[in-house]
Amino acid sequence: MSRKAPSCRATLQGLAPRHSGRHRRQAGRDRGQWRQAAAHLNYADYGVAQPGYAIVAHQDTVKSNPDLVKRFVHATLLAVKAAKEDPDAAVASLINWNASMEEDKVKKQARQVLDVTLSILYSANNKDKRLGLNVDADWASALELLKKYNDLKTDKKASDFYTNDFVPESI
Repeated sequence: MSRKAPSCRATLQGLAPRHSGRHRRQAGRDRGQWRQAAAHLNYADYGVAQPGYAIVAHQDTVKSNPDLVKRFVHATLLAVKAAKEDPDAAVASLINWNASMEEDKVKKQARQVLDVTLSILYSANNKDKRLGLNVDADWASALELLKKYNDLKTDKKASDFYTNDFVPESI
């Protein structure tokens, strides 16, 4: 019988001892509403390096329209670089897009989420800190975890799941 994992809300309300999940998603939640403070543990700090961000495209699209894929990857990486260089402007652009929400609360939450996201943008295995680079060791680690704990059945190598063909040398 499978049991549903406790939610972050249940954990923070003291109804469950822990919660496992993507800490970026919970980073900006208003902690005042919870019974206890949240402590975020980055999986990579404990030897579980795995790719966290990816741009996904169908293999047919990659083959039939590589220029589109290249331009999309480049534009995405430029946006990430701009957010790193001026996180307040990135948050302001989000707030301007969604101006109907409570600006101060949304701005604070968005900045917290962005700060966590940017802090884990590069894996320890990405020695050159090349933005957008897929590192084989990260993918191999994730693949092994999926095989061991999620019963993934595949004979593919980690490198079969990603490409760096569209990632520029520098941005």
